[in-house]
Formats: sequence, C-alpha cells, structure tokens
Amino acid sequence: MNFGFRTPDGQSFPASITFHHRDAVEPDKLYLRRRYAPWLSENELEPGTPKWGQSGVPPSVWVVQQPEQNVEKTYLTEGPWDAVRLGDAVRQSGESIAVACTSTGARGIPPPEQLKAIPGEEVVIFYVCEAW
Repeated sequence: MNFGFRTPDGQSFPASITFHHRDAVEPDKLYLRRRYAPWLSENELEPGTPKWGQSGVPPSVWVVQQPEQNVEKTYLTEGPWDAVRLGDAVRQSGESIAVACTSTGARGIPPPEQLKAIPGEEVVIFYVCEAW
C-alpha cells in the first residue's frame, strides 16, 4: 500500500495499492504498478488522476502465481488486478496452474521473448473478467 505521493513537478497522486511486477524473462528486474484508490469511484478521484500508474514498465509478462517450476497450464489475464484475484482462487483450489498477465493489457502484445516465458504448454486466456 502506498499512502499517496507528490512528484517533483508538483503532481499529486492518491493512495494506491502497489503491485511488484517481476519480469518473466529477467526475474532480477522488478517493476512497480499502482492501482490508484480502487475504493473510490472515478467521480471521487481528482480530475486527471489515472486508474493505473506504471511508468517505466516495458511490455512484459508478469507471472503472478506459479505453484511449481513445471506447470502444464497458465491462465493469462488482461491485467494485474484480474491476475491477483484469479491467482488467489487458483492457489486456494490447490491446482497446479500458473496465472500471468501482461503489462500491456488489451492494448498491445509483449515481445516474443516475454511470451515464450509464459510457463506451461497450454495458455488459457481470460480477458474482460469484470465478474472478478
């Protein structure tokens, strides 16, 4: 949890939930992705405040849940919020399934080396999971 901050140029951001995104190809690289005040509606946020912040995060894959090194299947979601929620459900089920998302969401595709880092032989895509 981040309790809000102000940038050097004076822009103010509200409290956020911060996801630590480890690069699937280079696991020593760690990126931060913020979900600004998810407990507020868009009308309650300051004008111009984005829902998400992830400056400096390149197009990449984030493996959120991987119970063991060699899994047969990965569930791929559109973004981190869905991946964390689905990852928790899979973890509770005890199934040996990985869960991942991309930093690009539905707007782009990470480079091939990132896609090749998705674990397992089968990838099941879960996009537009508004029910989570």
